[in-house]
Amino acid sequence: MRVHELAKELGVASKELLASLKEMGIDGLTASSSVPDQAVPRLRASGGKAVPEAKIKEAVEEPLPKPRPSRRKEVLEPETPPAAKAKTAVVAEPEPSAPPAEVASPVEAPTAVEPAGPALPALKLVHGSTPQDVADKTGRSVAEVVKTLIALGEMVTASQSLSDDALRLLSAELGFEAEIVEIEDDEEPEEEIDESQLEPRAPVVTIMGHVDHGKTLLLDAIRQTDVVSQEFGGITQHIGAYQVHTNGREVTFIDTPGHEAFTAMRARGAQVTDIVVLVVAADDGVKPQTIEALDHAKAAGVPIIVAVNKIDKPEADPTRVRQQMVELGIVPSEWGGQNEFVDVSAKARTNLDNLLETILLVADLEELKGDPVGRARGVVLEAHLDKGRGPVASVLVQRGTLDVGDTLVSGTSWAKIRAMLDENGQQVKQAGPSKPVQILGWSATPNAGDDIREVADEREARHMVQEREAKVRAAEMVTERPPTLQELMAQAQRDEVPELNLIVKADVQGSIGALVDALAKLPQDEVRVNVIRSAAGAITESDINLALTSRA
Repeated sequence: MRVHELAKELGVASKELLASLKEMGIDGLTASSSVPDQAVPRLRASGGKAVPEAKIKEAVEEPLPKPRPSRRKEVLEPETPPAAKAKTAVVAEPEPSAPPAEVASPVEAPTAVEPAGPALPALKLVHGSTPQDVADKTGRSVAEVVKTLIALGEMVTASQSLSDDALRLLSAELGFEAEIVEIEDDEEPEEEIDESQLEPRAPVVTIMGHVDHGKTLLLDAIRQTDVVSQEFGGITQHIGAYQVHTNGREVTFIDTPGHEAFTAMRARGAQVTDIVVLVVAADDGVKPQTIEALDHAKAAGVPIIVAVNKIDKPEADPTRVRQQMVELGIVPSEWGGQNEFVDVSAKARTNLDNLLETILLVADLEELKGDPVGRARGVVLEAHLDKGRGPVASVLVQRGTLDVGDTLVSGTSWAKIRAMLDENGQQVKQAGPSKPVQILGWSATPNAGDDIREVADEREARHMVQEREAKVRAAEMVTERPPTLQELMAQAQRDEVPELNLIVKADVQGSIGALVDALAKLPQDEVRVNVIRSAAGAITESDINLALTSRA
């Protein structure tokens, strides 16, 4: 029996029981240590007090002699007849059995406090709770909780996660019955969308491509074109996303650092973009980063528009670019394919209006609509800590409408919206679907790519953040794993043709082509092989991210 279990049985604190054991010559124990067997009956007999063994024996043996019944018999003996003496002798026979019953009563007396154990108030704690969490739920100070843990032999800090056994010991010392529970998922079920409330929304476009192919220059040219076409001014502040006005409609552009950030957002489950514009230089052609960006765009399952840039250069060859893209599975619409190609020059500002019109055309085919009603949801595009304004997050609203004063939760941070700014730095009161805004009022800087959710009030937001923080501490990160052979066979037995996504890397390009061709010639009856990327060279972080998000 452990110290804390015996202390609970006797109704005393573990510290008092440890002190009694020390007085009895048993030292070096903690609340989770086992009590020596010879000490358990002595402590039970004394109610947890340190009593020498001799006194325990005296207390046990003291009730054995019972002279009073014998005195009565001696007094009555002269008056009783001889026949009655025999009866008294018979009555006297069970007398030796009486003392053990009386001896047992002082030993079992301390067990009368056992019903007090279940009467302790319940304390619900999640796995991995910290002393700070226990202090908040019990109304004690953190210093008191840590001091109690140290007395129990647990050397921890206020923010350190505790094991389940330590939480039970601590709760018992504080006068509670610990109930360790699993952390519940705080994700609410998706609200049913009323089709009658859906309204057309602006398309969200991500521009990707090789760093030297004019992506940034094309973005600047589109913004400059928009500034010229607008009568009320232009975009003056970069917040990671901005809106361009063309033909009385709006197009939202996301300026991501690269396809790595694009993949990171998709890995978190945030389907941010509606259309991808892949920029390819007409004089340089397809480059390795172009192929990587194309792989990520394909995996996202969104329409791809190819912008052939730098057509103003003498060595430009747009036809060669189209041929290279056909080899990658992107066929121009003028050649009977599904993808739009637009020849542009960001430097000369050629065909930029045509590119915007093509984006709107593809958006119309996609029939993009949003629900402006209900609790808002969105995604954090980027966030930083401003010296004067505190944590600031650039957010893209995907559903619902944000208003100043709403309460948001994103990851392990929450916000009471103090102000919202548009791409021009002007304050706005509302932000609907596809609208990018800067939000001020965060408790901490959120992470780029995290989703945002509108909640009822600050209390719910704080509770949700605390649960998520506990989940981060207690639960290990679980990444998606590729399907096993047994899972693939199980799918095949259900008459389903499972798809196996593969990323093929080799030391030379020739080996890649041979391997991909060999995989393509394999029978596809039981498993459909899908090579989502093939390239020469070592495995990179981008390959790993793509494998995780595509279950390759």
